[in-house]
Amino acid sequence: MKKNNFIKIFSLTLCLLMLFSTFALVAGAKEEEYEPIEWRLDKNLEYLIGDNKRYERYYANGAFYGDADSIFIFKNGAYYENTYCEVYGDSAYPHIVSVRTGNGYSSIFVDEEGKKILDAFLDGSDCIYYLEDYGISYTVLEKELVKYLDSAYNKGTGLKSVDVSVLGQSKIYEITAHDATETKAYQHGAIYVFPDGKHYYVCFDDLPNNYFDADGYFSYRSGSVMAFEITDRSRLKSIDTAISDMVPRRHQTIYEEDVLNGFCDVYGNPVYNFNDYVEPLGVNRTAAIISFFVMSFIVGIAIPAVLLIFGIVFARAKRLSKCFYAVSACAALWIVSAALFLLLVLI
Repeated sequence: MKKNNFIKIFSLTLCLLMLFSTFALVAGAKEEEYEPIEWRLDKNLEYLIGDNKRYERYYANGAFYGDADSIFIFKNGAYYENTYCEVYGDSAYPHIVSVRTGNGYSSIFVDEEGKKILDAFLDGSDCIYYLEDYGISYTVLEKELVKYLDSAYNKGTGLKSVDVSVLGQSKIYEITAHDATETKAYQHGAIYVFPDGKHYYVCFDDLPNNYFDADGYFSYRSGSVMAFEITDRSRLKSIDTAISDMVPRRHQTIYEEDVLNGFCDVYGNPVYNFNDYVEPLGVNRTAAIISFFVMSFIVGIAIPAVLLIFGIVFARAKRLSKCFYAVSACAALWIVSAALFLLLVLI
């Protein structure tokens, strides 16, 4: 009797173990893998479709440029006038999408949230200011300091006319405004530090178009502009502190292709060590794939196959037939689930 009870408990435990293993396999099989987005532009370049999501064209009259800390470049582009156009966004699940439509320029498309982000960015209600030694280093500026400089400049008092070529010979620290996603930016103004220690500020926002080149950047070729000399000691200290706090500017580019290949996740975090990508990668990856399938076969098919045979053979014992039939059924379910899981992985 005790022996029978032991076998029943053992069979029940074994069945539960196999069932839990089956559920784990099914759960793993049901995990949604990242799927690349298919993009489609309408013929008038007014909207962009990404799978089932529609993005509307955003017009800003060249007021900003792309200067992303991080961009996500999608594997699939879009076609416009029979020309392939690269598509990239602020993330893998973007609110703001850019399409390189030719001549070095990109068309901007936004969803509802993206429109709010860019509207707030351009009207100054929600933006981040950088002090930049352009292309080299930067630091984030306090909004209060930018507000002070703009207020002093816009008062129109204490301004001095300075030749732009003279400004161009000084040390230039641009003040750039960035949207909340830190994807788009525009030149807000610049601080000019001269060899004699004097600091001048020019706000670009309300200057006429003749002060800018064809790409919309402030030009130092010819002419003069009104500049505000910064004399407030506390403000000068804040500016000098910001300059000393500058760090190298780094940009991250995440490729959807790398996500699909398992090199990194959608945030750009490496899945493998990129130092191993040269020759060892092929060997390591191949070995890992072989190990995965061998272990999956042993755990998912070989072991439960033994239990299946064991259950069928011992099910002939009439008193314990139910227990062993249960073991056989669970083992069969385990094998089917493992086979389906491997099939999904291969597909």
